[in-house]
Amino acid sequence: PGLIPVADRITVHHAIPKWVLKRCTGLFSAKEINEDRYLRGIYKLTNDELHNDRIHNAWERFYRANRNPAKQDILHQLEKIDDAYGHLFVPTQGK
Repeated sequence: PGLIPVADRITVHHAIPKWVLKRCTGLFSAKEINEDRYLRGIYKLTNDELHNDRIHNAWERFYRANRNPAKQDILHQLEKIDDAYGHLFVPTQGK
């Protein structure tokens, strides 16, 4: 609800990628990764560079190095991404 004033200027993404449901079965449910706490708003003007490039690549590097991660590993990676890029999210996340 707090995003209604900027809804036409943002894209909402999953902070925990949807591929986690297939590649890391049983760690998260679809309902869980769709919870508000695991969604991030990104301005459309920065979406390609931020989400489709930087964040996507960070998750791919993580997965290549951790083919069988624990739930806590994924949450730690999410925290690292929020710390690095959260100041660019709407609303902001991380440090």
